[in-house]
Amino acid sequence: MYRLDYFANFPINKKAQMLLSQDFPNANPFSLQDSQSQKNAKQQIAKLLHSEKVEFFHCTQEGFLALFFNLGCENIAILPSFSHQAYKAYQATASICQSHSAIEPILLEFAEIASSQALHAKARKILFIPAINEDILSYNNLDAALSFLESCEDSLLFVEISSLLQNADFKSVEKLRHERVLFVLDFGRLGLSKGHGLIAHSYEGFSLQTPTPNAFFDASLLCLQDLADNKTLKEYCAHRQNAFLFQTLQESLKDFKPDVFVPLDSCPNNALALRLFGIKAGVLAQSLLIEKICVINGQDCMLGNFMPSYVLESMGYEESQRRELLSISFRNLSHNQLHAIAQKIAYVYKTLRKLDI
Repeated sequence: MYRLDYFANFPINKKAQMLLSQDFPNANPFSLQDSQSQKNAKQQIAKLLHSEKVEFFHCTQEGFLALFFNLGCENIAILPSFSHQAYKAYQATASICQSHSAIEPILLEFAEIASSQALHAKARKILFIPAINEDILSYNNLDAALSFLESCEDSLLFVEISSLLQNADFKSVEKLRHERVLFVLDFGRLGLSKGHGLIAHSYEGFSLQTPTPNAFFDASLLCLQDLADNKTLKEYCAHRQNAFLFQTLQESLKDFKPDVFVPLDSCPNNALALRLFGIKAGVLAQSLLIEKICVINGQDCMLGNFMPSYVLESMGYEESQRRELLSISFRNLSHNQLHAIAQKIAYVYKTLRKLDI
């Protein structure tokens, strides 16, 4: 099976996951051995992430909902592509605030995060912006957000960095280091089961104090170390694999003019937001399974909701346009394999267009 859903469906790290299979859900608080093991793991994770503290966080809708209320909904502005769970939490939070006549969190637009002035105009001091946008898989330039931190006292920037780490891009994390930048890591996208996550930071005024599953930090450290030590992955992601795949698709689909929703050079080298006109991505994805190719339209597709990309919806695209997205990401596929994949995608696409499905 050729998997083109790498960012959305990261493989389980079996050794790390096994560490979570403890006999008891909680470590013994009086055990010096358990306490020292957790302390050492947290210190090593913090060092890898250029932070001083790491705290367990539930990367679920409920976890983000609690976080938003703890921070103060009136302070928060979030980019929809931060994460699917965070976006759902935003919607729930907004609904609760409206029903109680309270000030609700607001959404950021992509154009606004490129301007420090635009961020100031939002009059919110806590920003949630991903390093890489969900579904459309493009990098965000966070320079304006970092400038906003410098000019706005008591402001905070939460940055989702899971996709950076999926490509072992720890250097980009280091460049974002700031005392008021807090890194959100969803370990459901880094090798553990869903819901496990953490927030790494150096900000004295923030604390979660959430009960931590037994051996979570040991398991998380193993996931991060495996990625940090993966030289093959780093080398693979250093080359424009997406450009080769897209060029091959263009050659195979000359008459249909395939496109991308965001420029290739705005995406990681192993990702692209492919646009195939006149299709329904769900039908194409089902058909490609016969060819042993796994693709998705976005997170809603991955989660079985069978809805077109919520990120494109937030950008103003109509439903028929949102269905034209294939959110493609992959690792360690050779050019021969990518060529074969492009040929199969082209064949299935042409067939569906001919049948008008």
